[in-house]
Parts: sequence; C-alpha cells; structure tokens
Amino acid sequence: MTSSRTARFRIPELSEQDFLERLEIRLIEPVGPERQRYGELIEKHHYLASDTMVGEQLRYGAQVDDRWVALLGWSAEQRRRRLALVANNARSLILPGVDCPNLASRALALCCARLASNWEGSYGNPVVLAESFVDGQR
Repeated sequence: MTSSRTARFRIPELSEQDFLERLEIRLIEPVGPERQRYGELIEKHHYLASDTMVGEQLRYGAQVDDRWVALLGWSAEQRRRRLALVANNARSLILPGVDCPNLASRALALCCARLASNWEGSYGNPVVLAESFVDGQR
C-alpha cells in the first residue's frame, strides 16, 4: 500500500489544506516590476520558456502570505468571431520548491472566479468560457 505522501495523487495534509485556503490570486499589471518578474519566472521555469502570447491577455500570480507560488496566463485569440469570448490559459506554472496537492486546481478555480470581471475591465468585452491545456507527457 502506498502512503498518501508518496502516491502520485494524494490528499492534502492539514497544513497543506491551510496553505490552499490562504491562497490568493492577484492580477499582474501589464507594465511594472511584477510583470517583469512574471516574465523572468516563466522564462526560467516553464517548459515553453516564454511568456509571449498573442492577442488580449491577462496574467495572474497565485500567492500565499505574499509569497508567489504559481503563475497563470490567459490569452484570447480571435480566429473567429465567437472565439473573442474565450480565454485560453496559455501558461500555468507551479514554482520550484512548492509541493502542495491541489494547488494548481485551487489557483485555477480562484482565477476563473474573477476572470470574467477582470477581462471585461481590461478589454471591455465579456469572456464566457475559459480553457486550459495540459501536456499529458509532463
């Protein structure tokens, strides 16, 4: 039998659940030191090694007690008329040294909860669907 600590998918321990409950999402402004830091961390740690995205986009930092623990980036591509209502999570990254089950799901859920209002505030048009892709080999 595999312990919950070594299983590929495990239940968060109490301290990790507390960590998840303290997780906050903050919008990264398009210009400034946080935007630069976001880009540097993506370049250094994401397997695509670039935070360059096409079209309208918002970037978020997930943090616990002012410590960044994950990054998310949403991009809308306007190939067709209705696609402008779709936000594509083009970049997600759990930063090195952070090991907490369900962190990616929790950060994504918190981000989705505020995505529509942030998108409309930034671009003046609504977003009605958010999508994210995961490389199954990673």
